[in-house]
Amino acid sequence: MPLEVDPSDLLLPEPYIEGVYLLLWHQRIVYIGCSYNIRNRVQAHFGRFPIDGIVVIPVGSHDASYHLERQLIQLVRPKYNITMPHSPLVDTSGQRGQIVDTVDTKQKHKQKQKHMQEEHTLAPLAGDRFDEWYSLYPRKKAPREARKAWNALHPSDDLQATLIDALTEQLPELTARPPDKRPYPASWIRGEHWKNEPDRPTVAMSAPVARSRAELYRKLQWAERCLHDPKCMSYACCIDRLLLERPWEGNT
Repeated sequence: MPLEVDPSDLLLPEPYIEGVYLLLWHQRIVYIGCSYNIRNRVQAHFGRFPIDGIVVIPVGSHDASYHLERQLIQLVRPKYNITMPHSPLVDTSGQRGQIVDTVDTKQKHKQKQKHMQEEHTLAPLAGDRFDEWYSLYPRKKAPREARKAWNALHPSDDLQATLIDALTEQLPELTARPPDKRPYPASWIRGEHWKNEPDRPTVAMSAPVARSRAELYRKLQWAERCLHDPKCMSYACCIDRLLLERPWEGNT
C-alpha cells in the first residue's frame, strides 16, 4: 500500500524500506525510482531537483521493484526520469537497458535509419559518371544534394551520356550568366534542364528594314481606308488620284 512520507522524515534513522518511491513537486510525479534502501536513495536526490513530497510503495523483492518501477515510468513518464543520465528511460546497459520503446531509444533508431538511408542515396552507382558531369558544371554548390538528385534518377548509361552532352551544350549560356544566377547542380538535375531547347538567336532589325516595314504597314492601313472604286493599287496611286479629284473643293 503506498505511503505518503514527508521529506524531512527521511532524514531520521528508520528501518530499511525496499520498494519503489515517487518524488513529487506540486503534487506531480517528477521522478520514479526503486531501491533496497529508499531512505538513503532519496537523500541522494536532495538538491538535484525540487521535491516537496514522496510516496513510497513497499515491494517484497528486488526484481519486483524493478518491474514495478519500469511499468510506472512507462505509464507516467516523469520529467526527471527522461533528463537524468542514469534513468531507465536513458540508460541502455544492465537490467534497466531491457526497457524498450523509450523516447530516447526510438529517436536514436530513427537517426540511425536516416543516416543509413542518406549514405545509401550518396553511394556511387554502377558505371557512375556523376563526377565527370559535376566537374563540368559551372557552379560547385551543394554536392551532396547533387549526388542525391543524380542517384534518384537511377540514370542508365544513355541517360548519363545525355546529361553530360546537354550540359556541355549549355555551358556557354550558363557561364555567360552571373554566378548567382546559375542554378545549383541539384536544381539543374531535378528540374530536368537537360531537356531544355536552345534559345533562338534574336536578329536585330536594321534601320532600312524597319522603315520599309513601317511604310508597308501604313500602306496596308491606307488600302483599307481607300474610298476609290476600284481600289488603288498603291499608296502613291491613291494620293495621286486624290490630288486630281480634289474632293475637298467639292465639299466647300
